[in-house]
Amino acid sequence: ALSRRAAPVVARSMLLESCLDLRPAAAGGGRGMYTRFPVEAGALLIAEAPSVVAPEPRGAETRHLATARHVLCTPGATREGSGAWEAEDEGLRTLLADLHPRTMADIPEPCGSDPPPAQQLAGQVAYLVRAAPPAARVTPRAALLHLLKLRCNMFHSGLYRALSMINHSCSPNAVKLDPRGDPGGRSRVHALRPLRAGEEVRISYLHSRLLRRAGRDEALRAQHYFLPSPGDAPPLDPPEARMPSGRAAACADVERALDGLEGDWEEE
Repeated sequence: ALSRRAAPVVARSMLLESCLDLRPAAAGGGRGMYTRFPVEAGALLIAEAPSVVAPEPRGAETRHLATARHVLCTPGATREGSGAWEAEDEGLRTLLADLHPRTMADIPEPCGSDPPPAQQLAGQVAYLVRAAPPAARVTPRAALLHLLKLRCNMFHSGLYRALSMINHSCSPNAVKLDPRGDPGGRSRVHALRPLRAGEEVRISYLHSRLLRRAGRDEALRAQHYFLPSPGDAPPLDPPEARMPSGRAAACADVERALDGLEGDWEEE
């Protein structure tokens, strides 16, 4: 069992290049990262180690659920006024407070006929309430808000302070690289093309194979509770739709095998 004194916040350096500003986003009512001046293609925009390293899931836990449970088992308690769980550690408390959704009023609306997040995640919320120490006084409302913060902002490797502020695009102008190749365990974001001053930096939250498939919309609505805007979405017509039937069937088999191997990828 995780000790109540164990803190998931990692004391590791973060480099946020001075070319970026955090500003209100043009769409969605949240915030985003914007360039202060023009940058060249390939330029390093962010190099950051995770503030919270994702633990290995237990049993049937997802990585988001495992991290939510891990954090709730550190010193903290539910605040009576807001109903949100707050960590005693100042760095962790500040990090979580800044993440969307910030309050219960910010919990995303379901897409179309989907049930609301509270209904979709009822089983996971109940699990977190049971797993949290009694002293934390974690309520279902607090567990739901906490879980949504991680589902909407976490990457496979963990939770990041700066990276969590970068928004999604199906036609991204930047790419997030896996931290495994970095000696400091940092994830790096590089510009994919030249960026204008004042342009919002956007990455893809999805594996690149999903960006041109109908599964893209399902993946975004299931975890992030939004659909891409029509102007942002690349064509959905998959290459196999134009292939001979035999080759298309073989591609479908490969897709299913890759889906089983990928599980949680480094993207969100």
